[in-house]
Amino acid sequence: MTGDGRDLELLATLLSRLGVGLIRTDSHGLVESVSPFAEKLTGWHESEARGQRIEKIFQLTQEGGDHERVSAGEAMEEATLVARGGQRFSVAHALAPVHDADGRISSLVIAFHDVSQRKLADLQLARQSTHDPLTGLLNREAFAGCVESALKALRTGRQPFGLCQIDLDQFKLVNNTCGHAAGDTLLQWVAALLREEARDKDALARLGGDVFGLVLGAVQIDEARRIVDGIFDRLQHFQFTWADKTFTVGASIGLVMMEAGEATVADILRAADHACTLAKQGGRNQIHISALEDEEMTVRREDEEWVAHIRKNFQEGNVTLFAQPILPLTQNQGSSLHFEVLLRMTGHDGLLRSAGRFIKATERFGLMASVDRWVIRRTLEVLRDQPREVLDRLRLCSVNLSGGSLHDRTLLEFVQQQLATARIPPNRLCFEITETAAVDNFEQARWFIGELSAIGCRFAIDDFGSGLASYGYLRDLPVDFLKIAGDFVENIASSDLDRALVESINQIGKVLGIATVAESVSSQAALEGVLTIGVDYAQGNWVGPPRPLADLLSGT
Repeated sequence: MTGDGRDLELLATLLSRLGVGLIRTDSHGLVESVSPFAEKLTGWHESEARGQRIEKIFQLTQEGGDHERVSAGEAMEEATLVARGGQRFSVAHALAPVHDADGRISSLVIAFHDVSQRKLADLQLARQSTHDPLTGLLNREAFAGCVESALKALRTGRQPFGLCQIDLDQFKLVNNTCGHAAGDTLLQWVAALLREEARDKDALARLGGDVFGLVLGAVQIDEARRIVDGIFDRLQHFQFTWADKTFTVGASIGLVMMEAGEATVADILRAADHACTLAKQGGRNQIHISALEDEEMTVRREDEEWVAHIRKNFQEGNVTLFAQPILPLTQNQGSSLHFEVLLRMTGHDGLLRSAGRFIKATERFGLMASVDRWVIRRTLEVLRDQPREVLDRLRLCSVNLSGGSLHDRTLLEFVQQQLATARIPPNRLCFEITETAAVDNFEQARWFIGELSAIGCRFAIDDFGSGLASYGYLRDLPVDFLKIAGDFVENIASSDLDRALVESINQIGKVLGIATVAESVSSQAALEGVLTIGVDYAQGNWVGPPRPLADLLSGT
């Protein structure tokens, strides 16, 4: 660049108003002038800085290298500026030479501005994506990354590690007796206690609800036992007081030791969860320690038993359909019927059970697509057999689809055939796909949704918000409903964070023209909360508990 001193003074004045500092040196790097904003950041007044070496006035260090000075002449996009008084600022800077009329360098100009607030905001966003907002511990996704790192260390350096799952035994009692504010406080206290017991090289996380996870890095079985025993003892003797009530907390703990690295992260997490389940089954307030191989065999055996039980139930007709109403909140739809179909199966004890337990087993053995087809066919058969006046009232019937069904290219033809056979208009049928399944199978989900939407079927993203996926993908999926994850809705009256999340999802729906449904509305306070926010529909036991599909249709 070229220019005289007056030009630079005018430039310095303008840039100072924009939060940019300027320092000019002669061709030898001796300071000639310092703009007012540069004075503020460096701590050097121009009269004191003049004639000093630029490295003394504009002292930079590399990120993470406090003692490494960086010449202002080196090209760096960002660095840390150490001011005269020791304060540190993250700055972005650039250096440009000034040429005289003969083309020779007569001076150098350094322009810089403070980017500390932006970098702090970036760090906060990064932390929010990896940490639980309530306890400050790692979240489930970040914890899985720590397990993966431990697996790599095991495979490359033969460093055994342990994975521990900790499930509080009295959390629900505290929540139900004293409210969610008490429950949140209890979780924060437990998180602080676990931090004290964990070592620096361990990874601690809140996996959800009252469940915590701990990766014990580079540890032998005896040391792992000692750490887990210490945690167990602390929790056994920990008493939580809220108002005039005192609770003994306690915990069920499962520990899985890893001494060979052939397993996957999912295998290890599942094994730790199962070990914790065995600790609960032992009477709670127990520790169950095992090797991964033992847990894998046990889980697989239980899954195989469930699959055999499921097949037997389908063969013998011990499977039935329930339905749960979905209530409109922002418009009056009279006596029209809008509901979600739910699968119920006879358990080992002869009682009807929800599908939650056996879905994992059927997914592991690749049977969910067959279950989905049975539900679709049976639902349409029940609708076909209804009187005309019932079908006239039918607004929308929602059916769940698993991730496995999205990969079944023949399912599209199956749905079309079943609709034609039952003579049910396609616009009365809505398919629900979980957020996780939609994102994991994005291209397939987009194709499948597009094909069925073309003939009139409707679509909903279920459990929205639980997968922490970007909102951006919604622009490319032609869905009609967003079903807000029940974990947020249940606590909407007592948790500002959950309320903000529901508001955010509802606003996204409004912007994209997608109706919103609040799941798991289980209290009047939750219902009033979603009403106030402007959610379009509500579903949950407070609105209407599940009951047999035929009964709901007949109004009995």
